Amino acid sequence: MNRPKTLGPILAAALLAAVALVAGFYWGRSHGKAAGTTEEGAAEAGPVAAVKVAPIVMGKLEGQVSAFGSIVPAPGASQTISVAYECRVASVAIREGQVVAPGTAMLTVTDSPDSLLALEQSRIDLRAAEASLQQTRSRHELKLADNGQLAQAQQAFDSAQTKVKSLEARHKDEGVVQILRASAPGVVLRIPTQVGAVVLAGSSLVELADTSKLEARLGVEPQDAARLRPGGPLNLAAVDGKNSITAQARLRTLSPAINPTTRLRDAYVALPVGHGFVLGQYVSGKLNAEAHEGLIVPYAAVLPDEGRFVLFTVRNGHARRHEVVIVLQNGDRTQVSGKDLDPAEPVVVQGNYELKDGMAVRVEQVP
Repeated sequence: MNRPKTLGPILAAALLAAVALVAGFYWGRSHGKAAGTTEEGAAEAGPVAAVKVAPIVMGKLEGQVSAFGSIVPAPGASQTISVAYECRVASVAIREGQVVAPGTAMLTVTDSPDSLLALEQSRIDLRAAEASLQQTRSRHELKLADNGQLAQAQQAFDSAQTKVKSLEARHKDEGVVQILRASAPGVVLRIPTQVGAVVLAGSSLVELADTSKLEARLGVEPQDAARLRPGGPLNLAAVDGKNSITAQARLRTLSPAINPTTRLRDAYVALPVGHGFVLGQYVSGKLNAEAHEGLIVPYAAVLPDEGRFVLFTVRNGHARRHEVVIVLQNGDRTQVSGKDLDPAEPVVVQGNYELKDGMAVRVEQVP
């Protein structure tokens, strides 16, 4: 009689437990899907980079252009020593690179055998031409020679006489050793001969550079050369140690063509009096560049990228990559130019090394 009353509550409890298990299963499944959807959405959104930005400023930037080069002879400073007749080198008293003072004996030369022979032959030709002229005059007086023959004989005599005078003027001291001396202070650049050599008339015996006529030749990047103007001041310094020579100089001229060896444009600098530089010395120059209106950004915003320069701006919470050209730099400010560069967009100055084009960013306030 008591067993049916006991079974009823047990069945009711089991039914409730089954309902609870089914409800829990469906609740967990639905919440699991929601969580998975959230994680997938976060994965699709990608990483967000924290960056700091600065404004792009439109203005003019004063700056300098760095250039390197050496001290070279100025126009007219190089001199070639030669003689006007074929000669034989008797002795050489100098060496290449030597500094010589005015009046320093450099070489001694004498007439070559062929030059003496040419002089003697010209004298023989002159005597023959003179005799022929006298004979033609006598025949002309006897009506045995016409005016044309007389004029021809006179021309031959004049030509022979001119040749003798020219050779005798070149051979001032015939057969005597001639000493060649320096006419101005300079340094010996080259001696293209040696003792005993026979040198043709007018050929170089010694090449000198006047040390009082020097200038600096600097190599300037073509894009930088466009902002330089002749006559502008610059700071010049020797690159040979702590106590290097310095001087305030002026840009004399810019070469209109690119040097095929250096692929740079040559800038020639006039040196001041008493500069102290020596021929062949390596120097560096800081040239004042002409200012132009342009976009100015902090130096930290510009990044090198495989031989180019790039920077990132921020638009609508995403990074935008721009290839730029550095126009001028002065301290921590850089003037740049580039396509699609909007001055209204701030430029990234910190955190830009991790950025990619289109990446989401979070701008942090600069303290």
